[in-house]
Amino acid sequence: MAAVLILAGCASKPKAPATLPEAEGSSIQAEAAGLAPSGAERFKTIGFALYFGGGESVTAWSASILGSKGGQELRKLGGGTGAPPLVLPDALSWDGRDDSGALAPEGTYSARLTVEYGGKFKPSRTASKSFVLALSPPVPSFSPNPAQFAYVPEGAPKPVSVVVAAKGGVAKLDEWEIAVYDAAGSQVKALSGPMSAPKATWDGSIDGGGYVKTAAAYPAVLTVADEFGNVGTFRGEFSAADVPSAGPCSIETHRVGFSPMSQSVKNTLSLYVNVGSKAKLKAWQVQVSAVEKGNAVPVRTYRGSASDLPESIGWDGKDDSGRLAAEGSYFASLDLDYGKDYKPARARSRSFSLVTTAPTGSITVDPPTADLSDLGPKNPVDLTVQAKSAYAQIASWVMAAYDESGVSVAVWSANWPKNKVSWDGRTVEGGLIVPGMRYKVVAKVQDEYGNVGSLKGGLAVAGLTPPTEPSSIEASSGGLAPTGDGSHPSIAFNISAGDAESVEAWEVGIVSENNVVEKTFKGAGKQVPKRLEWDGRIDDGSFAPEGRYSAMLTLSYGATYAPALVESKRFVLDLTPPTGKITLSPSLFSPDGDGENDVETITVAGEASLGKIVGWNLTAYDPGNSPFATWKGAWLPEPIAWDGKGSDGSLVESASDYPLVLKIRDEFGNVGVAKSSLATDILALISGGGYRIRISSIVFKGYTDDYRDLPPALAARNLETLDLLAAKLKLPRFVDYKVKLEGHAVMINWDDEQKGRGEQSAILVPLSKARAEAIKAALMERGMSGDRLMTEGLGAANPIVPDSDYVNRWKNRRVEFYLMK
Repeated sequence: MAAVLILAGCASKPKAPATLPEAEGSSIQAEAAGLAPSGAERFKTIGFALYFGGGESVTAWSASILGSKGGQELRKLGGGTGAPPLVLPDALSWDGRDDSGALAPEGTYSARLTVEYGGKFKPSRTASKSFVLALSPPVPSFSPNPAQFAYVPEGAPKPVSVVVAAKGGVAKLDEWEIAVYDAAGSQVKALSGPMSAPKATWDGSIDGGGYVKTAAAYPAVLTVADEFGNVGTFRGEFSAADVPSAGPCSIETHRVGFSPMSQSVKNTLSLYVNVGSKAKLKAWQVQVSAVEKGNAVPVRTYRGSASDLPESIGWDGKDDSGRLAAEGSYFASLDLDYGKDYKPARARSRSFSLVTTAPTGSITVDPPTADLSDLGPKNPVDLTVQAKSAYAQIASWVMAAYDESGVSVAVWSANWPKNKVSWDGRTVEGGLIVPGMRYKVVAKVQDEYGNVGSLKGGLAVAGLTPPTEPSSIEASSGGLAPTGDGSHPSIAFNISAGDAESVEAWEVGIVSENNVVEKTFKGAGKQVPKRLEWDGRIDDGSFAPEGRYSAMLTLSYGATYAPALVESKRFVLDLTPPTGKITLSPSLFSPDGDGENDVETITVAGEASLGKIVGWNLTAYDPGNSPFATWKGAWLPEPIAWDGKGSDGSLVESASDYPLVLKIRDEFGNVGVAKSSLATDILALISGGGYRIRISSIVFKGYTDDYRDLPPALAARNLETLDLLAAKLKLPRFVDYKVKLEGHAVMINWDDEQKGRGEQSAILVPLSKARAEAIKAALMERGMSGDRLMTEGLGAANPIVPDSDYVNRWKNRRVEFYLMK
């Protein structure tokens, strides 16, 4: 019979003599594989069947739950002591809690039964098989594949498959079920199976007949249970695709309005049509509608089938009856019918305007009557164009002032929204308006579509007397070069203001030859500066255009005198450095004293855009990029006859390139640079009873005798040098000479005598010998007899310059040729 769960203290381990007999075996057996307090009702506890061998002799017993780690007792299930026969239970149960009443950790456990016999039999201890305490519900998930039922115009959709995934605790996962619901919450489908088969396929059919609806979502709840009834849920969704769209469609205009009244190209409006699928298109319609009080009113309609769909439709502004539509705001709509294949599509253009009236308005002249004593830069007449158009933007205007004989004396123009000019009374010919005359002002205003309206105004003029003292502005030099060498970074202007006590405002404008004011200095009051300086920049910080300028001084005297306007002499803003050119003759320089090409003629030339060229310098650099020879002087130089010797008296190297850099300076300090390169021939220099040739320009692959496996440019240069050398040695005057090839190298360990000796013997001598042999083989490939050629490797034994000279020690890495009879 089942025993009541009793909590008791742990019994001490029984001890008995080893000679006691053993009782019949006792046992404690779990009646299930585990328990789940939150699972199915039958697994909320786990039962244990008990059997006591020699039960009539039992004096003490205990049953407990053991943890999986070290067999620690977690819960005492029952026990008792006393004189036999004791009342012994045949079953016990456990609810998953420890002695404190708290749920034990999820995991693997066992039950243990201990029995004592009061010295009649040996004590016995037995344990059940392991079982699990399962607390964690499964964590399931699923996703349809594909994500939704595909759209099918007629019939059943293609099925979707689902794969159920779940993570469990210590319990085995048992079974799953997916309940599918419609939008109203009614279940329409159920899918289920064991977790050993977690896949299912749904063909879209629903309970009661039919299939899932297009563009509908079907919520689904996945339930997964483990072997003990722990349940986990996941909310997902099935969905059915909507009727597909044929793709983007649009109707666009190439401008935001037009005017059928205009003579310009803007008198029609093109409506550009784009459809998603012309192949499936059944019918189309384009409708132009007016917008009246927020409502769309159809004006013009075009329609047709796919075969006559145009790329664009040109609207001339007329309605369906052929009459000109009213001025106003419009839009175009595009409707497309694809039958059952795609959704109907609709697109709307941006709003555009139909304009039939020209701009209207007036010209405001302030003041309407001008006194010449006040008229000038400080108190000009403001002419303001007041123009409007209901449905178009004002684009531009041209305004002119006419004298009483109808002759235009001043003209202004601008793009909108600039609508105001200030007139200081000066005419297009540079004079002043005439006192006592009335001038008519007329403006032609054009909107963005070419409609032109005419506006009118007028100005009456009084008179002024000129100042009594002269004024002047003078440039301090002939020009400036802000981007040059700093000798002429700016230009100063000396100013003399006549009747200075009466000056109310002053302005100095830097004016180009095209009468464009690039920079303005101005101020108010009697303190006219005596000196101003300009650095060539305009207000945004950039330089003004290069060219010739003058400084224009304007003095305003208010009502006392007429304005004074004086101009300086022209000066130059020079931003472009001179350009130079280097011409060389001969093309291959050979200063070896044989009478051929021993002198190089170097001719330099140059041009300057504005300033005169005043000086130059030319530098020849050796192959190590160090200055080798320099020339300089005033412009224009005579050609240079160069003997090939550098500033230190050394001669150019054989078969090398000597970069030339020419710098030319103009009178304002702009410096231009031109570059060229001088190539030297193989130089055969007289040495004792023969000749010596030294070549430092043959490049080998590092620590090898390979002169071919190099970047293409270097390899080609090596072959060219060898060709020149072979040709030189085969000249008639050298054919009777034998040639000794000496290889030389650079020592890396020059600062360590012991390492240097090792480097010389182990590396440099063999390497220089191998390289000399490689050059010998190359010369034989080019037709020279091997009997004429001898080789020797000297390593770093005979440096030209110290190996510690990092700038020039490239000269030590060379091959020397001695021609001897």
